[in-house]
Amino acid sequence: MTLTSLVCHQQAAVHRRRATEAALANVRGISVQAAAAWELEAVAAEKREGRDALKRTVELDVKAIGVVAKLDLQLSENPDQTATVETPGT
Repeated sequence: MTLTSLVCHQQAAVHRRRATEAALANVRGISVQAAAAWELEAVAAEKREGRDALKRTVELDVKAIGVVAKLDLQLSENPDQTATVETPGT
């Protein structure tokens, strides 16, 4: 399962809170390091989510271009061209 940036930020907050509430210095140190690690993971997740969103946008654009091309050929005066059109992704 891929972690989302929201989950990573929440985990970082949990560890920061744990660091402020800890009585022992070693627990505080480990919690601070864990929070930093979760923030790094959140940055990676945000980049991944951005790439995924861009990929979905591009896929939608390609489908839209295929639909427009198909409609253009359906309106063509040359009926022989309509048989050669395929929608991208099918």
